[in-house]
Amino acid sequence: MSVTRQTTLGVVLIVLLAIFMFTALSVIHVNRDLAFAIEYKHNKIDQMLALQSEEFERALRSRFRALLSDYYLREVMASKDKERIRLYFNEKYSALVGEYHTEVVVHIHDENGRSFMRMHAPGHLNYMGYPRPMIKEVAEQKEPRFGFDLGCYGLFYRYAEPVFYMGVFVGVAEIGIGVDYLLSRMKNTLDLEMGLFIPAEKAETLCFEPRAESLDGERLLNVSNDEFIHIFNKADFSKGVAKEVEEDGRIYRVHMGHYLKGYNGQKIATLVTFQDITYEKDAIGHFLKLAVIMALLLMGVTVLLMKNSFMRIISDLEKKYKESKSRENYLGEIIANSLNEIFIYDIDTLRFVEVNRGACENLGYTHSEILQMTTLDIKPKMTYSMLRAHMMPVLQGEKATVIFETVHRRKDGTLYPVEIHIQKTSLLGQDVMMAVVLDITQRKDVENRLKALNDALEKKVEQETERRLFSEKIMMEQKKFIDMGQMINAVAHQWRQPLNALGLYVQDMRETHYSQGLDDVYVNQIESDCMHIINHMSDTIDDFRRFFAPDKSAEPFEIIVSVIETIRLVSAQLTSSSINYRIICRCGEQTFLSENSVESPDCIKHKTLVDGYEGEFKQVLLNIIHNSRDAIVERKLTESDDFQGFIEFELDAGGENILLIIKDNGGGIPEKVIQKIFDPYFTTKEEGKGTGIGLYMSKNIIEQHMKGSLSAESKDGCAVFRLVLKHAVVRNGG
Repeated sequence: MSVTRQTTLGVVLIVLLAIFMFTALSVIHVNRDLAFAIEYKHNKIDQMLALQSEEFERALRSRFRALLSDYYLREVMASKDKERIRLYFNEKYSALVGEYHTEVVVHIHDENGRSFMRMHAPGHLNYMGYPRPMIKEVAEQKEPRFGFDLGCYGLFYRYAEPVFYMGVFVGVAEIGIGVDYLLSRMKNTLDLEMGLFIPAEKAETLCFEPRAESLDGERLLNVSNDEFIHIFNKADFSKGVAKEVEEDGRIYRVHMGHYLKGYNGQKIATLVTFQDITYEKDAIGHFLKLAVIMALLLMGVTVLLMKNSFMRIISDLEKKYKESKSRENYLGEIIANSLNEIFIYDIDTLRFVEVNRGACENLGYTHSEILQMTTLDIKPKMTYSMLRAHMMPVLQGEKATVIFETVHRRKDGTLYPVEIHIQKTSLLGQDVMMAVVLDITQRKDVENRLKALNDALEKKVEQETERRLFSEKIMMEQKKFIDMGQMINAVAHQWRQPLNALGLYVQDMRETHYSQGLDDVYVNQIESDCMHIINHMSDTIDDFRRFFAPDKSAEPFEIIVSVIETIRLVSAQLTSSSINYRIICRCGEQTFLSENSVESPDCIKHKTLVDGYEGEFKQVLLNIIHNSRDAIVERKLTESDDFQGFIEFELDAGGENILLIIKDNGGGIPEKVIQKIFDPYFTTKEEGKGTGIGLYMSKNIIEQHMKGSLSAESKDGCAVFRLVLKHAVVRNGG
């Protein structure tokens, strides 16, 4: 056999082997893709079940928390008035049904967990029933429960929460979303047919008859659509779990092992899904047919090429090799004439092996002079060990290139900054280092100018900041004098009635002395009453002194105590203006209510503790209270005689942060100015009656000094201020 035939046969065999390997690897790859797609869908089902459960829990918790925060709802639940509850939920229930487009459950239970109001089943208005285990746990533990739960009307994701009125447990409120919504979301997202099965014994408790289809003793409850029924009837589950099902020319992969869990974490339903893998199966068969056809075509083309063009290929390869060598010479000439400095030096001795023209011209040495030198001769600020340290990552293969900056010294002794890029290469079979050097004199000049500009800008910013802080300090001092005048007026109101009472006691003592004589009982009573009045006046002075006492440092203090002490100072002014005030304090599951009284509730034991400057915080409260009082007094001039002003202080310390809401019915804040009320020197009052810095300084104190937030809104004719502050850490076990 000739050499040409042997070569041709060898090439043909190589091509056939390559085609076979390509086909085999491609089939394996397609099968792996199919397996990956199946595994991906399987994992995605679990992920989406968990995600939807979390989304249900967040959405329903958020909705019920908003509803249960309504004082009116808790009141009507306490009254056990079913008709009022139905009217309250009627519009909200319709909105939920319209939003989710599925069955929605709104269910009210009494304090024993028994049902007494169902929005989703008006015909069962008077049905008491027995408490489900989930509701029974909520009623007993007084804690929320959430999860999938099977009721009379089917499987729902339910959220149930205890309801308290005036600190007393009055019942359980429950909301639920039908499982059809979950199946619809999963089908649209994952493109799967799916059905939900429940144990046969649980199906007997339903108020309707589930589908007849069964799976290992379980009954079919819900499906994504009727297509699931057709596929399910084709599957044979009698001999274990079927992996693939064929129906109407389509092939489906069966996914098992997915469950819906109840509120207690136990399995409550089984999810079965069918994944359409027809396309992937067909692709494998088509690919095998295509591979055979391509193999035959390639064999013919290969033989033809080998017969007519084998020598031409060899000739072309030789020509390309010569062209590549010519290209290397061409590139070498470009590098040699480059204006950038390029050095090649020995790895161990650091002596130059070769340099280009740009290096010679920039350094001022001749080519032969540089070849007698080492790279350290032109680097006055580097030592052998320093340069080796830069080279080690390249020599050890950790990096392909290392970049660093230093200075080079010319033949005339002048220095200039450079950026050096070093890498390992080979020259004539020997490993060497190549350095490409960039002159960065201009870049350094720009950096130095930029640094000087930044330094000047920073200094200017510091000066402007100092001026602003000084200006704010002056504003604070001005505001303190204004507040002091208001507080002196408040103290005058607080003292006017006690002083009048003391005067009456003195006059009564004189008349009694002349008419009846003074006995020990009368004198003791007079002394006790007068001392009580004097102590009250002394407490007022102490509150006034503490209000303006300078805070030396930020320390923990009780918000509720500060609120009470501030209200105590202005309570007489509020009373004289016929303004009622109410304090609501929520600590955990307890609620404390005080109306027109400044007695301290029992919730102040470190539950409303924050860090900050208590004096500054009281100034914030005083600013808001005076603004509310002025607004109510002004509104009274235009309202009827029976108008009653009020200011409400609602403190909630049960969450992650402490929330204080101050609300008044002075008419609210106009929409056109609500975005400006915290701006400095902005006021809606007449000239001479307002400075416009009270709310500005209040926002600065809360957000800058106490790291909280202060915002305002207008709602239903009321101005509402929200203060959010972080809980302070209780120290020393206090």
